[in-house]
Amino acid sequence: MRIFLICAIAACTGEAGAQIVSRDSVHLKPVGTAVRDTFVLGNKTLPLPEGEFVLAAVELHDSRFVRGDFARQQHKMVDVALAQLVDRKLRAFVWASTVLKHGGTTGWVTEPCKREDVLFKQSRVPFMKTNYEQNCLLVNQAGSLGSNAQGAYVTLAEWARSQGVKTPLPTVIDAAIARISVADYLVVRYVFNADAYGCVVKRGEPSPLVDAVIEFGKEMQVAVNEGFIGRRESVASLAMGVPQPNDCGAPPRQRAKRP
Repeated sequence: MRIFLICAIAACTGEAGAQIVSRDSVHLKPVGTAVRDTFVLGNKTLPLPEGEFVLAAVELHDSRFVRGDFARQQHKMVDVALAQLVDRKLRAFVWASTVLKHGGTTGWVTEPCKREDVLFKQSRVPFMKTNYEQNCLLVNQAGSLGSNAQGAYVTLAEWARSQGVKTPLPTVIDAAIARISVADYLVVRYVFNADAYGCVVKRGEPSPLVDAVIEFGKEMQVAVNEGFIGRRESVASLAMGVPQPNDCGAPPRQRAKRP
C-alpha cells in the first residue's frame, strides 16, 4: 500500500534544492539490471536480502499531498521495485522510495511509525526527536500485486506476469522500514511471498515465516539507517550478518558468505 506524502506548511521555508544523485542510482539503470547485496537509490546505499534481485519497475513522481500548500514546489520522488525469481515464483521483492530533489526544507507530516494495525512494530527514535524524525520497522501480512496496486507496484505486477508469475500474491509478509528526518525521506519494504517459501500463514496464528521476517527486519533496520545517514561502507557488512528467512520448517539462517 502506498504511503501518501504530506508536507508541513509551517516548515515551508527555503528554496527548492537539488540533492546529489549518484550515477550508480538504480533508477538510472535499465529494467532487467541485476544487483546483489546492496543497491544505490538517489544518494543512499541500501541493503538487499540474500541472492540476486532484478530491477523490475521505476516510477518518478512528485510528492503527494492530501492537505497543505499546493502552490509550493513539490519534492521530486522516485520509487523502484527489485524482484527475486526462484522456480518461476516471485520469492521476494524490495520496494523503495526516496527524494531526488527537495522542494524546500519542508518536513513530512505523514507519520507511518504511528501505525498500530501491524503484526510487529519497533521504533528507534529517541523520544526528544519524535517531532521531526522517524525510524521504525513495521511488519505486516497482506495480499500484494492485485487490482488495487498503484504506481511501481503496477509495473512490478506486469513484469512478474511477463516472467510467468501468477498475480496477485495471496499472502506476503512485509517488513517496511521508514526513515524520515525533516525533509529527507526513505521507505524500504522487504516483501516475502509466503507461497514461494512453502508457508501457509493465518493472521493471528504463530508462523515461522512471520517470526523470521521480524528478526530479519530488526537487523535490516540498522543497516538501512546506516545507508540513510550516508555510512555506505558499513551497509554491506551489516547486511551480511542478518538472519535470512528460510522455507517453512527450517530455522532462519545467516546469509551465505560470498567467496
